[in-house]
Amino acid sequence: MITNYKQIGSKVFSRFKNIPEKAFYDYYYFYQHHFDQIVKLEYDEYVEIKFNYIEALYKLDKYSLFYTQADAFLSELINHRLFNERQQAIFEKILYYKAEAYKNENKIEEACKIYAELVKWKSGNKEYSRKLFSNLFQTAQINQQDKIALVVAFLLSSLVITGVSVFIITPFYPQFKETMNAFRNLVFAGGILSFIGLQLMYFRKAKQEMNRMLKKNDEFS
Repeated sequence: MITNYKQIGSKVFSRFKNIPEKAFYDYYYFYQHHFDQIVKLEYDEYVEIKFNYIEALYKLDKYSLFYTQADAFLSELINHRLFNERQQAIFEKILYYKAEAYKNENKIEEACKIYAELVKWKSGNKEYSRKLFSNLFQTAQINQQDKIALVVAFLLSSLVITGVSVFIITPFYPQFKETMNAFRNLVFAGGILSFIGLQLMYFRKAKQEMNRMLKKNDEFS
């Protein structure tokens, strides 16, 4: 009976290998259709098929099922006695997909937590650091949206002053034209400086939060 399972498994894995790359619907339906046989495969073969199934869920935007399957598989990988280089790479890739899925659903806080784990685990991977910082920067922008009103007020004021200068001051009060132009330029510069100041503030907040998250990861590692 065991030998028969292995023969079935070998056939199943051979069919799996014949699925074209990026044929995500095929991977999805293959796993669903052959589940009973897949779980009886040798561990390495099972891991490869399960990974492609979970990757397909992510690529097909089946996020609810993806989260459930990904969490179960991550636990399975980390708790198995065999955790070689290939399985570590799969573990890392699924974590990355999970972070990206959270980001795609605007669950930025959850995405940042996973990016922080990846940065800690793969400190040499600059992409993870960039993605963590980018999402924290976006969070800082969202949390400080009210402050952008100051920039908008400056820029709108400069437009209003320009209109007043063109249609009222220049035709009727030309002696005040230079003064109005100088005032407009001052207001416009105020808007630009406010915008730059806000970006620097967002940068600082994102950097501080990134350092805090990585330090927190250090404390729990």
